[in-house]
Amino acid sequence: MSLSKRVKSKERKGLLADAVAAIKGLSIEELINLRFELGRQLNQQSVVCRDIQTRLDAVRFEIDARGQGYVGYRITDHAVLRYLERHKGLDVNAVRQEIVELVKDTKGIDLGRRRHSALGLTMGVDESVNGLAITTVFHDRELPVMKVPEPR
Repeated sequence: MSLSKRVKSKERKGLLADAVAAIKGLSIEELINLRFELGRQLNQQSVVCRDIQTRLDAVRFEIDARGQGYVGYRITDHAVLRYLERHKGLDVNAVRQEIVELVKDTKGIDLGRRRHSALGLTMGVDESVNGLAITTVFHDRELPVMKVPEPR
């Protein structure tokens, strides 16, 4: 388990312990109200998850319809990257450095995203642990599918 996952796991356990301690001090009426509110929040998140799943299914269907699916196999991005690196000779460190240079020319557009206007790229950024981590890069034409607001 990576350091960031261990830190996040520890944080979640701490939050859970705090929540359990707080719950013990609540009256039955407060517990009933809390149960209702948490159920409402869970339902809202379920709707969001179903919406994302529907869009993901549509993308998968389109990939299969174009004959580009890999029926019977699930090939991870990590496997593709290592194949490109080890078999095709891709210099992964050079690609990392290129992304670093691109990030230097980006502007923060909201929490967790930076935009490179000239190239039409948006970078997903995790700033929570050990500095800045670029977690994904996507092109403007992907925004409508992802339902990410257009950058200004």
